[in-house]
Amino acid sequence: SDLASRLEAPLGLAAGSIPVVPNIIRFDDFPLGTADARDPDELLWVGARRERKGMDVLLRAVALARERRPELHLRLIGRAPDVATEGRWLDLAEEVGLGDAVAFEPPADRAGVAAAMRRAAIFVHPSPFETFGMVAAEALASGLPVAARRSGGVEEVLAGQDVGAELADGDDAAALADAILRLRSRLAEIDPAAIRATVIDRFPATAAIAAILDH
Repeated sequence: SDLASRLEAPLGLAAGSIPVVPNIIRFDDFPLGTADARDPDELLWVGARRERKGMDVLLRAVALARERRPELHLRLIGRAPDVATEGRWLDLAEEVGLGDAVAFEPPADRAGVAAAMRRAAIFVHPSPFETFGMVAAEALASGLPVAARRSGGVEEVLAGQDVGAELADGDDAAALADAILRLRSRLAEIDPAAIRATVIDRFPATAAIAAILDH
């Protein structure tokens, strides 16, 4: 994994010295959503609204994407670490002209997040660094395609998703906006069941549990 590679060099270890066990993903908690239940222009993000999660790039990217596709709108589920930080995101959303095209919602339980993933059209993953990218895997399990910045861990999760994912070509908001629009233009080609099957096949819980017990 990307994290193992980052650790091996400064520790003076040969490549591949650190064994990697993927996180256990509770796929049964994220059932497949149907195409007719989705809003084709709803973008979803779930997580802590922290600067290091790429919130500024996310809001700017959605604003840029809306210049070419004004129907797009963003739903954010989570919480900022404090009132000042939340205010900063609200101000930025207003500054970039998102207006009522963005909804800041409080945290939801697992069932609530799963329901949101069954309703949205695209999950946007703006984080610049992740060790794994669990929420992207949960989105794929729901049949929800993912547009993402390159963050290390998320590339591993999205590997094999030839149709159901788009990685930004750069690290800025414009690149993420382009990834969102590329994915939106291909929604009709995407089979949610195939997205789910691919991620389940790549990260079987039984294999992860066996590897943990072995180590």
